[in-house]
Amino acid sequence: MVTLGTELFDDLGYTAVREQALERAGLKEEDIPPEGRLPDLLKAFADYGRQTAESMAHGLLDRPDMQNTVVRDRYERLHEQLGIMHATIEELKRERDLQAQAASERLATIEALVRERDLQAEAAEARLAVIEGRERKADPRPRAPDELSALQRRAAQ
Repeated sequence: MVTLGTELFDDLGYTAVREQALERAGLKEEDIPPEGRLPDLLKAFADYGRQTAESMAHGLLDRPDMQNTVVRDRYERLHEQLGIMHATIEELKRERDLQAQAASERLATIEALVRERDLQAEAAEARLAVIEGRERKADPRPRAPDELSALQRRAAQ
């Protein structure tokens, strides 16, 4: 009766039941607020679980339901942060892989340029030997077929 208030009985058409309930509980109508405790209960329901770090510092987390709410909120925030960190790590991995691929391509280009330079130097040396009429020393290192054909073409020029 105190919780529901007298207005609720009247609004729902239970005025006679309200009077019987007052009599049975031994209360007078003046002892009960017309709106009852419903506004307080609705406010408590709206505020449920909205405790802050301030309230935690004041020891308001002695109730298990409040502890559960705080733990759930912390879990959700940490899970969100974890998702952000995971996305950052994946982006860094992709960036690292792209940089490694670019470095590998640069190395391959440099190695090709060095081979080309060596071939050109050998071809120039062979032409000079032909011009000077001297015999060229045999290169002890084995040649790949494509290198030999490139040397032969260069020597013919």
